[in-house]
Amino acid sequence: MNKLESLTAQAESKRLEYVVQEQLYINNFYYDHAVSMIALEQMKKLKTLLGAIRAEIAGLYVAPKL
Repeated sequence: MNKLESLTAQAESKRLEYVVQEQLYINNFYYDHAVSMIALEQMKKLKTLLGAIRAEIAGLYVAPKL
């Protein structure tokens, strides 16, 4: 597996984790506020990680063209 494939797999994994945390946040917002806030914090972390991975993927596409 090359670097691009590895990064793409990581991005997909983080995206799926984000969706799970988002569902936890939505489902627990009215019933268990503590769980909801933990899910929100995880969503923020995952969004940051996903942005970093996507930037690295974009860098792989730009670098060969230089």
